[in-house]
Amino acid sequence: MSVASPITAESLVEIADDLYISKLLSGVAVTWVLYDWILVFEDGPLTA
Repeated sequence: MSVASPITAESLVEIADDLYISKLLSGVAVTWVLYDWILVFEDGPLTA
């Protein structure tokens, strides 16, 4: 069994940084999905 390393200030900063970056990237992903969805529904009636 491995022994857990103690939580240091540096590791907390890295965790906070990773969470911040993941929040920004998820916002970008949602924006892309909505933009793609708008484009698909814009062209939808033209293909029917």
